Formats: sequence, C-alpha cells, structure tokens
Amino acid sequence: MADVKINPTLCENNQLCFDICPEGVFVIDKGKVVVAQPDDCTECFMCVENCPTGAVSID
Repeated sequence: MADVKINPTLCENNQLCFDICPEGVFVIDKGKVVVAQPDDCTECFMCVENCPTGAVSID
C-alpha cells in the first residue's frame, strides 16, 4: 500500500494532483486537496512529478 502525503507547508492548493490522478486518490474537501483513497494509489507518480511545489510524496 502506498503512503501518499501532501505537505501542507509546501502545498499551494493548485489542485493539479487532484486533476491528474487516474485513480481518484485525492478529493477536494472544504476547498483543499486531501488524500482520501491512499489504498487506490498504483504508484504511477504522476502527482509527484506534476506538483510544481514538490508537496506530494509517495513512500
């Protein structure tokens, strides 16, 4: 199981991770992107590679 995290200090909430994730790991809750379905992550790293601030990580 992937450990998907968003660093709140680095996140500018541009929602690219939400838009690009093919598995629906991220949702928008009260205007902010959060990790909702980490078990659905297939570790494609599209969110990590496309986050302009490096806020998303997968361990």
